[in-house]
Amino acid sequence: MEQLDYIKEIIDSRLKPDGCVFVDPAMADHGEFYNGFDQEFADKMGELCKLGDYILPNTTEACYILHKPWKEEFTKDEMLEMANELSAFTKRYVILKGDTHKENQLGMVVLDKEESTCEFVYNDRVDYVSHGTGDVFASSFVGSVMVGKSPTSAAKVAGEFTKKAIEKTVGDETHTYGVKFEQAIPELYDLLNQVE
Repeated sequence: MEQLDYIKEIIDSRLKPDGCVFVDPAMADHGEFYNGFDQEFADKMGELCKLGDYILPNTTEACYILHKPWKEEFTKDEMLEMANELSAFTKRYVILKGDTHKENQLGMVVLDKEESTCEFVYNDRVDYVSHGTGDVFASSFVGSVMVGKSPTSAAKVAGEFTKKAIEKTVGDETHTYGVKFEQAIPELYDLLNQVE
């Protein structure tokens, strides 16, 4: 857990007055912690999230931060409730990933507590599970915001780019870890030009 203290120290000492902090609390998925993580770490991660202008948890991570039970499916109202509870753990934006209540689609909640707005963003669901999709989403989300996209537009770009990276990977049995995001980068460029 020392690394979280180091990150906090870097934010406190290096963040410029007009700087922006993104926190992806990558520690769990599908109802379980990744190896080496536990509830104590999740509580500490929740404290780090409070330094973020944007936080990007999936539903499992959100449940651990909030001390709530996780389940396979959350209703739309439950997703909204969880996003609102997470607003206490961010300076402004919550991007809550893992909304599955729409058939054949995967979505997320984009909450702006300063403007009191909350939107759902959806992409077609690809029936494939892989390590690294959260990292692909987070990096493309941050990049989209950095080039001027709104949080909702950035979520649309990142969700679609992640889906395309998964599609590039499906069927390749020799590719056993992560997704082929590199092959989807030209399409990311197109998405950045298409999504308002």
